[in-house]
Order: sequence, then structure tokens, then C-alpha cells
Amino acid sequence: MHSPDGFYSVGLCLAMDAICLGVIAYCVKRVWGKLSRDTVLLAASAGAFIFAIELANISVTKGSSCHFMGGVFTAIALGPFLGALVAGIMHLVQFLIFQDGGLLSLGPNLFNIAIISAFIGYYLYRSFKTLIIEPYGTYVGAFISTWLTLLITSITVCIMLSISGVDSFWALLGPMTGPHVLIGVIEGVITVLLLGVMEKLSPGFLCLSKGSPEGLPVGHHKSQFEKIWHFLPALAIFVGVFVSPFAYRSLEGMEKLVMDGRFFEGQEVVFYHAPLPDYEIPGIGNERIGDAVAGVLGALITFGACLVAGKLFTRKEEKIEAGAELRGVVNH
Repeated sequence: MHSPDGFYSVGLCLAMDAICLGVIAYCVKRVWGKLSRDTVLLAASAGAFIFAIELANISVTKGSSCHFMGGVFTAIALGPFLGALVAGIMHLVQFLIFQDGGLLSLGPNLFNIAIISAFIGYYLYRSFKTLIIEPYGTYVGAFISTWLTLLITSITVCIMLSISGVDSFWALLGPMTGPHVLIGVIEGVITVLLLGVMEKLSPGFLCLSKGSPEGLPVGHHKSQFEKIWHFLPALAIFVGVFVSPFAYRSLEGMEKLVMDGRFFEGQEVVFYHAPLPDYEIPGIGNERIGDAVAGVLGALITFGACLVAGKLFTRKEEKIEAGAELRGVVNH
């Protein structure tokens, strides 16, 4: 899903850039002034985790791999508006720091990674969970929505590539969607397990968004999410150190198609020059250690970026309270 420049036509990229800009602005409007300090920390923790989990590529076909996305998980945990913003910030870190994606193709990538994952995933989840008695509805809905959303994003990529003139939609459909049928099952299981653990750590967590039109989790007391704040970043570091370095190292699906020459013939693929391209850390000769450092570094940067962005959206009274606490510390 992280397409470099050259995969999509310029016209499609500009159109998707405009669409994504509008959707992101609307998401900001919906959460502005409605976030608590607890929700911001929860969002930052979720952002760090999905950065780390996206590095865990797995083999799906010979010589090709796919990665997890995590967008549906963030949408279920944070609501579609905040979930889309967190997934968008995570992708910006991937692109700007690690050269994962392209500048012109930023719109198409964000549309798949953040917008479709968050909104379609969330509303599919809400639809399916109502069909089954709780608590099973939550977990069955999470699994089915995660699997379907990943399949839908791969189909969306096929549509955009066919619009760009790469090949016909039907020629692209099999190579793009086939691997995601498998990866969707695995990500669905991971999503269910994560939600189950978070519900254990914070009983009632999965019901906290019922009264919010934005789907935002609203804690009943200040320590409501505290254990989750510790769990998700710790899990992100664990994945970054012990899973990502041992992930399947072959090319991702679309890159494999380019190298095989099956599609994109005659099209120039351009890569943006990032500080740490391809998650390589200068001065570290061991590839696995370099991958581990890059995974942890990226998770920490994503956590910090989400935290800074979240502070802008924090409720006014919480900003005043935080300022008063800071003044009290200074006076003492």
C-alpha cells in the first residue's frame, strides 16, 4: 500500500491529495477540543504500535510479502476520526523519515492506509457487532471488518492503478487481492486478541465510545487507560526489537510486480530521498540490529508526533488545568 511516485498518474494523485486533505481537515474539526489528556496518550500509544506492527512483513506468495495495517484497530479503539488522524500521522513518519511511500502519491497512500481503514473498517465493525449478542459481537465484528477492510483496500489499489493506465482492473485484481485474503485473516486474529487484552486491562473499554458521536473513548476516571498506555508502547518496542528484524525480507506485493516486469512497463518509479531510507540506520553493520533500532525509533517518533498533534486538540479546560499544574511546580 506504500506506493512510491510513478505508480499512479499525476492527475489521480492530485485528486486524491485534495480528497485526503478535505477528509483530514474534517477529522480535525470533529475532534478539536474534544480530547482529554488520557485519550491523547491512548492515541499516541496506538500510533506507536501500528508503526511497529507494519514492519512485520510476512511471506504470502513466492518472493513476495505483505504487511499488517492496523487502521481498523485504531478506528475501533479511538473512533474513525481520531483513528484516521493517528494512522495518517504514522504514515507521514514512515514516508518522511524512512522513505516508505512517495510525495506525489501521498494522497492515494493516505486514502488506503488511513481513510478507508478507519472509516470503512469502523462502520463495518459497528454493523457486524450489532448482529451478534455481546460480548461475541464485538470480537466477531472486529475480525470480519478487519478482513473485509484489508480486501477492500487492495481492490481500491487495483481501481486506482487501472485508472492510471497501468493495466486493466481484472488483470491486477488477482495479484493484488490474493495475498491480502491471507493477511486479512492474520490481522483479524491479531485485532481480536489486542481488543481482548485491552478490555482485560481496562474493563468496559470497548463500551466507552457508545455515548460519543465521534466514537472517542471517554474514561470515567483519570487512570482508566493507564495500563493500556503502558501495554501498547511496550508491545510496540517488543515487536520492533524481536519481531520486525526477523520478518520476511522479500519485496512487498506491488514492488514484486514491478521487479517481475508483469506491470508498470515503461513507467518510471521515483523514490523520495528520506533521512533513513528503507529503515537503514547509518553506522550499524548488522541488518537485524539496524531493523530493530529503526523499528523502535520509528515507534517513538510516531508516539511523539501523535502526542504533539493531540495536545492541539485537547479540551480547553484540560489545557488550563495542565497550565495550572505547571505553574504550581514552578512556584514550588
